[in-house]
Parts: sequence; structure tokens; C-alpha cells
Amino acid sequence: MTADVQVTPQDQLNEEERRALSLAAGRLLKHVHQARQAVEQQQKQAAIRHIDQGLTLVRIIEDAVPTYQVTARIQAGDTTYEDQEQVKQLMVPIYAELEKVTLMAPLMAAKKEAARSGDAAHPSSSGKQAQPSSAAQPSPSSQAAMTPVVPGVEAHSTRIMLDVSAAEEHLQAAKRALNEDRYEAADGALAAVQRGVNFAFVEVDLPLLRARENLMLAKTHMQAGEVQDARMTLEAASQALETYAQRADKSRASQVQGLQQEIENYAQQLPQQGQPTRRKSRQAAEQIDEWWDRIVQLSGQA
Repeated sequence: MTADVQVTPQDQLNEEERRALSLAAGRLLKHVHQARQAVEQQQKQAAIRHIDQGLTLVRIIEDAVPTYQVTARIQAGDTTYEDQEQVKQLMVPIYAELEKVTLMAPLMAAKKEAARSGDAAHPSSSGKQAQPSSAAQPSPSSQAAMTPVVPGVEAHSTRIMLDVSAAEEHLQAAKRALNEDRYEAADGALAAVQRGVNFAFVEVDLPLLRARENLMLAKTHMQAGEVQDARMTLEAASQALETYAQRADKSRASQVQGLQQEIENYAQQLPQQGQPTRRKSRQAAEQIDEWWDRIVQLSGQA
């Protein structure tokens, strides 16, 4: 008996599309957090509005993600099974540094809340009444503020993935529950979206995460005309890559060292004072995006 499965990509995302996909997944989680806040206050229409925004983002993601052709062949003696199907890659990576606000606090609060309760109140897409959860009193998730990004706050998770298919089911369940005025069930379904986010920590990737975060901060500083701050954060990104190169294998270290030197040289050439022109700011943003994309490729998340 033999078996063979081949997976062939039918299309691929470019760098800009990859960033947009991550941003869409991050915004989906933002609306989930805001919907939970509205549910806590029993603001039905506001909660439904945020859920609908999340479902819109689900549709956008489903239309944008790459398609793969899966070909399976199993043979035993003279009997052969063959099948082909088209599948979408609906596990979407999230790069938290692309957001202007942190996504982590509400997600981690939801996971801690589930751990304390033993995860006893799993919602289902059938819309059945969930056990009492967080609607009766303020939950850690709903109180977690959407605060400005601080360098390093996302460092505990170097890889974050959202199961968009599961998120859609839970959003639909939450909307059904709200339409029936079942606020506890709605909150449970929304919390399930947050709990379903997959976090992974790969120690060797930590400097790459630091470099990505600092590059996005540098981009923000350049767009705001804050050249000295941009220079400092670019140098921090360069230092993070230097740290990674010291840990990486020889072939990868060579790639990283080249990138690190590019960033370092660029930072050193920035003017000591004055504001960049709009054209210079745009060029800087494009260059930083290009470096960020290369780091994503290095971290194996592309």
C-alpha cells in the first residue's frame, strides 16, 4: 500500500498583500475586543456593528488568502484512490508591530480568563446558551486598554496565528446570540475568537521580532518628521539583527549581516537635525517596508 499527497500553490501574495492580510486579521481582533466591551455594557447595536465589521474582514481575508491544490493518491494492489481539491490557507499570521495599538493585552486576558475557569464555557456555533461568563461583571478582557505600542511588549510571542475559519463561526454565533438578547452567550463566543489565537515563542526568533518592531517604529518616526528618533530605532533594529546573526547558522548569518549593514548605513546617513521632505519620508517608508519584508522571510512566517 502506498500513499502520496502533493500540495501545489496556485497563487502567492506579494509583500504589500502580506502586510495587508496581517493588518486585516489584527483589525478583526480589534473589533472582537470592542464588541466584548459593548456586550458588557449591553449595548446591543454597537456590539453587532463591531461583529459585522469583523465579518467583513473575514470575507476580505477569505478572498485574499492563497489557494492550494491538494492532490491525494492512495493505492493498494490494483485499487487506486485519487482526489483533487482546492483549499484556502486560513491560518493567517499576525504581525502586531503593524498595528498602531497593541492587540496582545485583550488576547492574553482572554486566555488567562479561560485558564482560571477551566475553559468550561466553550461556545458553539449552534447558538446554545453558554454558562455564565463575563457579562455579569467586568472581565479582564474588556478592561484591557488598547494602549499605544511600547517596544518589546509583544516580545513574549514571536509568532501569532489566527484561524479565520473558526473566527467566522464564533462571530456568527455571537451575532445570533445578540439577536436573541443572550449577552452571556455572545460574550462567550467572542472570547472564543480571542482564545483561538495561537501564540508561539521561538527564542532564536526573538531578535528578529525586536528588529521588526523597531523598523515599524522608525517608519512612524520618519513619517512624523522625527528623524533623530527614527535614527535611534533603526540602530536598535540593526543591533537586534547583529544579535540574531551571532546565533544563526553560517548561510543565514551572511544574509542577516548584509541586511544589518544596510540598515546601519542608512541610519548613519540620516541628518542630525531638520525635518525630511514629504518625498524623503515616503522613500524612507518604502525602504523600511522592504527591510521588514526581508526579516519576515528570515523568520519563516511569509
